[in-house]
Amino acid sequence: MELEVLTSQARRRLALKTSAMAVLGAGIFGAIPVMAAVAQPAPVAYTCNNETITFTMELKTPTTARPSAPVTVIWDIKQPASGYLSPTAEITPNSSVVAQGTISPSGSPIPSSQVVASASVAPATTISETAPLPIPTMTMVVTPTASGTVALKGGGFAVEVNEGQTYNCTPPTNGGPSVNLVVGTPTATPTKSPTPT
Repeated sequence: MELEVLTSQARRRLALKTSAMAVLGAGIFGAIPVMAAVAQPAPVAYTCNNETITFTMELKTPTTARPSAPVTVIWDIKQPASGYLSPTAEITPNSSVVAQGTISPSGSPIPSSQVVASASVAPATTISETAPLPIPTMTMVVTPTASGTVALKGGGFAVEVNEGQTYNCTPPTNGGPSVNLVVGTPTATPTKSPTPT
């Protein structure tokens, strides 16, 4: 089975600096999607610029999908209440904040090729050096071309401020957030004939 992958547009592609964060453009991978099991937000400890931060992460998808229909996968990352990732310099209103990360599919007969999720945001207010760094919710769009099941797992991600200040985050050895996706062919519902009177 195959899965056609289209990544969402960001203002600028980040220079991701770890081998686990190789950027792939639009392409075709042997794959699939929709959710087989509902994922829950979970704490995951990432290393960001030599600092360990425990984020709350979740990969989200629709509850149903079918072949040849686009499916949006959302990567939600929330900062902790304390011990969060802070900017190294003040971020002024309307600055460019871009996030980009890799998501790896797995499951026969899918190759372990990485795909990219991305997003950008412009803060409306000033963010100080002691405040949490804003991390935009990232998305990617996949179009399954056949029914099947695949596991998606988040990998490394990076946040870039004003096209120059980059925060690289690497996952633990067991990886980042994950979700199992299933796509199936809808079962036709027979049309009932009117009952003669």
